[in-house]
Amino acid sequence: MFVCVYDDGEIASDAQTGVYFASAKTIMIRIHRGFGLSKLIRIIMDKANRDPRDGVPLIHFKFPTKVCGQHVTYTTTQIQDDDDLDGAFEMI
Repeated sequence: MFVCVYDDGEIASDAQTGVYFASAKTIMIRIHRGFGLSKLIRIIMDKANRDPRDGVPLIHFKFPTKVCGQHVTYTTTQIQDDDDLDGAFEMI
């Protein structure tokens, strides 16, 4: 699975998309089943050139729940532990 990390951005909104995170810096990371959350955080912090002492980032898993024509509705859940990360793999 590839993870798209949006870093150093802001929360924005528009009529068509709704609320979203706008970021000029996007990082793609490939992960596989069995990654622990601590390893994922280390990789994210390394790829984003962030000091791990700056604090742990919030990690959310966004997945489609409804497709109607070209409109897709997504649901987001926060990844807080290894079980949540494993659950994300079960969703795909």
